[in-house]
Amino acid sequence: GFFRDVIDPDRIGMSGHSFGGLTSFLVGCIDPRIKVIVPMTPVTSVVPIMACKLEEFPSPVMMMTGGLDNTLDVENEMRKGFAKLTGERHYFELKAGGHFTYSDICLLDLELVADALDIPTGGALNDGCGEDNVPIPVAHPLIRQFSIGFLNHHLRDSPGSAKWYDAAAAAASSDLLIYETYPGPAPAR
Repeated sequence: GFFRDVIDPDRIGMSGHSFGGLTSFLVGCIDPRIKVIVPMTPVTSVVPIMACKLEEFPSPVMMMTGGLDNTLDVENEMRKGFAKLTGERHYFELKAGGHFTYSDICLLDLELVADALDIPTGGALNDGCGEDNVPIPVAHPLIRQFSIGFLNHHLRDSPGSAKWYDAAAAAASSDLLIYETYPGPAPAR
């Protein structure tokens, strides 16, 4: 196949947005090939029902969310879920981020999308794309910086990449970001 010998099966990370964030947790619970995850605005309350207890999650996690998420309950799904993790974990919350701040939907003409889908403008389409949200040209570089630094550190054995997601990196954007980091015990894998 095209990807034969391109993917190192000993260095696999997973990331996803919304349902993909949940999927990152679920697959990370059951597949020992997943070494690290970056779930973005995930549902966490069903992870223990479907896969494993968050307290026993076996890999490092960088959970990303938006403080103004109107699609999911930030307190119950992200903050409380994050608090249950015990391994290495990092919490990245864009204070003025919404649910779709972590996707490319905000780059689309949302009025055109609403018209094409015959749905009202606003609502879910603006959850992260509105005037009260951090602008995408500001949000996306931060999301990439922290997530890629985290993935490189863990999957490419690049200790120098930690500077892209450590406390000093977060302090440089403290006006936009709530960031917590805990080394936790060594992962089980």
